[in-house]
Amino acid sequence: RILHGAWVSLVVATVAAAFGVIVGGFLGSLVGFVRGRTETLTMSMIDVILAFPALVLLLALVSIFEVRDLFVISIVIGFLSIPSYTRVARANSLAISNREFVMAARAIGTKPRTILFREIIPNVLPTLMSYAMVAAAFVVVVEGSLSFLGLCVQLPTSSWGNVIYQARRGIMVAINQVLWPSLALSITVLALNQVGDFLQKRRAVKGSSL
Repeated sequence: RILHGAWVSLVVATVAAAFGVIVGGFLGSLVGFVRGRTETLTMSMIDVILAFPALVLLLALVSIFEVRDLFVISIVIGFLSIPSYTRVARANSLAISNREFVMAARAIGTKPRTILFREIIPNVLPTLMSYAMVAAAFVVVVEGSLSFLGLCVQLPTSSWGNVIYQARRGIMVAINQVLWPSLALSITVLALNQVGDFLQKRRAVKGSSL
């Protein structure tokens, strides 16, 4: 059951990361490169979405619409992840747009679309991947919290959250039933954070050598 619970958590984390990197990464890279009214309008919408607490909004949506399907919950969490990825991608896109190789590409008449896909996005992507690992760790905790509250996948489908919820009544008699899924959740979150830190440090070393 612990192994199957890992599958549930990692599916949600993977879908959320994919939404963030693909949609948020492209959107942030685009507005950071294009600037002007497009950037102002897009970032205003992003700020409005970020003004609402994502976890509270997620709990409200799941409770109101009584959604318990893993795929739907993954899509909702993925959509709520887009704004934070957009802000990270935009910040990096603004910095990269002023680099020498981008200015050289503009000087020789390269089309803006070509610069975006060949110069901006490939250089934004490594930072997004390191951020995705840290964000995925948060998503794993969110999924576990929803499962514990009974707002995610339902039995007989196992997840770390509902395994801990079921075992809580006998915690004074058999603490192992709570200990092992809790350890699995904690180790997974720690591992994802460590991978994210490693990718960030590696990116920093490569950036300093340019």
